[in-house]
Amino acid sequence: MGLATCYSIVSRHGGCIDVESEPGRGSTFHVYLPASSEVGVVIEDQRVRHQGSGTIIVVDDEEVIRTTVRRMVEALGYQRGLPKGWRRGD
Repeated sequence: MGLATCYSIVSRHGGCIDVESEPGRGSTFHVYLPASSEVGVVIEDQRVRHQGSGTIIVVDDEEVIRTTVRRMVEALGYQRGLPKGWRRGD
């Protein structure tokens, strides 16, 4: 997530972002959000887990991307593979 997106989300919730930066050492971001004394309402989880079917082809030149997407696709119930006649492009 980009810093501009984070800033927008934090700002809309009444918070702020503070940054400490040292050349050659990196940056540390502190995100502050206001506390609330209100008790949250517990809503029963009504989400339905997606269960797909079919085959999805994952194409990317980075192994970490291929592995991550493959795991996500398989967790959702899809198969991965190559159509008949295709070959891996290693």
